[in-house]
Amino acid sequence: MQSELKGTVNLMAIADVLQWIHHGHKTGVLQLTGDRFKKQIFFKDGQIAATSSTNPREYLGQFLISYGKITEEGLKSLLETQEKNDLMLGTILVDEGILTLSEIRMFLEIKAQESLFDIFLWESGEFEFKEGEELEKKFIDINLDVTTIILEGVRRVDEWARIRTVIPNGDYIPVANAIRVINALPLSSNLTKLLRALDGKKSINDITMEFRTSRFIVFKNLFECHENGLVRLKKPKEIQQHDLAEEVVPKIRTLAESGFIEPYLMAESFLIKYPDSEPIRQELENLVKNAEKVIKSGTAVPRLSCSLNDLAAQNLSPEEGFLVSRINDKWDINSIIKISPIPEERAKMIFAELVSKGIIVFDE
Repeated sequence: MQSELKGTVNLMAIADVLQWIHHGHKTGVLQLTGDRFKKQIFFKDGQIAATSSTNPREYLGQFLISYGKITEEGLKSLLETQEKNDLMLGTILVDEGILTLSEIRMFLEIKAQESLFDIFLWESGEFEFKEGEELEKKFIDINLDVTTIILEGVRRVDEWARIRTVIPNGDYIPVANAIRVINALPLSSNLTKLLRALDGKKSINDITMEFRTSRFIVFKNLFECHENGLVRLKKPKEIQQHDLAEEVVPKIRTLAESGFIEPYLMAESFLIKYPDSEPIRQELENLVKNAEKVIKSGTAVPRLSCSLNDLAAQNLSPEEGFLVSRINDKWDINSIIKISPIPEERAKMIFAELVSKGIIVFDE
């Protein structure tokens, strides 16, 4: 397909290109590439008909789990059916009578809106519109109003700027002010659920993963709680970031001798700041390849090698705890990764780490 329009992601560019596609009644796909994830917006006669994203937290299955419509067990089964029949997940949900057509369309619209609003908050990226390109698989189309999306996106940009003055990033740890919370009762169900999740140890990033929702929503609710004195924020320890890849590569390799997560996080953090660093990218690829060897390409079924009491003493991270809690002697590693809100590469590294620590083993 021929590229009709391409450029750099910023507030005005995204608003302008959406309007251009809408007013031109164009059919095609708008491809967006950010620092970590890629997204696609499919248009039909100028209307938004579908979206896709490589961010696991924006997968339909994760939204449905967060809304209590399916379980992780159910999602695993649905994904197996999807892989076997090569159908869109929404179509399977309707065909199997799990959700009605109107229900699945509502959730698809919610998912699409949050994915679209997130683009307005990107600090960098590229976009390209290819006219005439359509989804190959049968899908349940949606019909979002482009003008409404733009207005809400711009509003969120302004709100995000205010939020970030109080909460600079997701590494901060929210702590509930019990007395103020009690005096403020009753609270909305969203704020009640959020405050119950605070334990003084989980970072905002941890909570976002646990809730399987967008960063904006979690940040917004915490910002509201902070403004009303319901929570305070603990500042995270500063993480040193080296300016030169030549200094970082040896550190990554040294860390890789005794584990997987620390060198992976160092490489990932560096690439977010310096996305064009080929030496670090190569180190990251090597780490993933080594991890895949350790976890047997993800096709083996993991088994816990210790009791739950012993496991509690391991001081696992929230992401490690999430994956470990899904080990049931039936699902292989790839199946667990598919139903998790953790990016695939990171999940592989975590499983490799767990294997290296002897926490999980594979039966021969």
